[in-house]
Amino acid sequence: MLHWIPEPLTHAFMQRAFLGMALCAIACACIGSHLVVRRMTFVGSALTHTLLPGVVAAWLMGISTYIGAGIAGLVTAGLVVLVGRRRESGEDAAIGVVQSALFALGIILMAQAQSWRDFTGLLFGSVLGIDDAELVLMASLCLLVVGVLIVIHKELEASALDEDYASMAGARPTLMRLLLVALAGIAAASAVRLVGAMLTTAFLIVPAAGGVLLARSLSQAIFWSVTLSLIGGTSGLFVSYYYESIPAGAGMVMGCCLTFVLARLWRAWRG
Repeated sequence: MLHWIPEPLTHAFMQRAFLGMALCAIACACIGSHLVVRRMTFVGSALTHTLLPGVVAAWLMGISTYIGAGIAGLVTAGLVVLVGRRRESGEDAAIGVVQSALFALGIILMAQAQSWRDFTGLLFGSVLGIDDAELVLMASLCLLVVGVLIVIHKELEASALDEDYASMAGARPTLMRLLLVALAGIAAASAVRLVGAMLTTAFLIVPAAGGVLLARSLSQAIFWSVTLSLIGGTSGLFVSYYYESIPAGAGMVMGCCLTFVLARLWRAWRG
């Protein structure tokens, strides 16, 4: 049975799939930890819908879907902050409005194509088809997200604990929230090829939610989130390799969900 473990790694397409999964898992888990700690999981959920028009528009124009997803993520960040600045709206309402509007726009763009089947890979991912150029792009996005998070770590931590104190100390909490949403959009864009526009929330939120259960600090939460994301993604790829009826993207998502369940059980057992 031990030969089952190295066998998938003998194939070049599986090697690229594992590497792409690892890069996206790191980026998404790091930014997802901040979203969960700040109780901004609704942002991650909204990105699943708001990335759709960018991905579809890029496909229709014949350009990289990463570019479309990245632009859509940045537009989402700007719109959420712009609409949410008004007190009568609030951030939750702003996210709901932006999510609904952009998702509807994505469906309208999809209707312009001749067949809805053309969007199967965009909606649900195609991790086994990753090429070397996409790996380079994923690595660049991962370095960008992790690098920015390291640079602004102190400001993020301060504004997460007390926005009023952080504002007095010059941490600019509003700017930090804008950067978080923008980085979440970039991280989600890197995962579109893996799990599709409809399942990116899983890579952003699920491992991070499990990591927070096992951690006593933000740094520990990030470490455990990345660990659970890598375990879930790896197990999902192995399962999809040996059971061809299970899509790789869905398998990775279910693997991440399973790691969350195990983290929850461990937390309950430890009291």
